[in-house]
Parts: sequence; structure tokens; C-alpha cells
Amino acid sequence: GYLLKHTDRAELITAIEDSMEGLRFFSSEVTDTFLKSFDKPEPVAAEKIVLSRRERDVIRLLAKEYTSQEIADELNLSSHTVETHRKNLLQKLQVKNVVGLALYALQNGLIEE
Repeated sequence: GYLLKHTDRAELITAIEDSMEGLRFFSSEVTDTFLKSFDKPEPVAAEKIVLSRRERDVIRLLAKEYTSQEIADELNLSSHTVETHRKNLLQKLQVKNVVGLALYALQNGLIEE
């Protein structure tokens, strides 16, 4: 089990009793935090964000696991330009990494499953 330092007396007693019966016990705050970690954030609405044709091309190829150099070759761009598009997409779509870009592309019909 797991309790926080500021656990009240009643919760402490319940935790001890449950532990003595071989049960697991987690404080309500720990359980709430754990359960909230499974909540999915709302996807960014496609109509709110306009991607250029080139940005759509880049995100589509990123989602297909192309490297920056492969995207550059495919789209006749420099790898530096691809990296700039990637950086701009991360900021524009408010995602943290390429996985977030791939999820956005999937959720908004830019690629097929």
C-alpha cells in the first residue's frame, strides 16, 4: 500500500486493517492521481488549426516513420527545412514530440490506420 504523509487517522486505520487482511491500500489522493493519468486529452480540433500543404506532407511522412532526410528527399527539401517544419508543427499543434504529431495526423484523417 501507499499513504501520503498527511493521511488522516481514519485512513491510516483503514490502511492498516486492509494490509493485515492481505489487501492493497492506496490513499484516495494517490488513487485519484493514478486514475487521472489514464484520461486522454481532448484532440486539437482540426478546424481551429490550418496546416499548409507542405506541413500536411511533412506530418504525414513523419507519421509513416520517415526520417528527416527521407522526408527531405521525398519532398525535394533540405533536411534543415524539414526540421523547421517539424518544430513549427510541434508548436502549432501544441504537442511534445513526433508521437503527438502522429496521433494528430491519425485523429484528423491525414493518415490511415
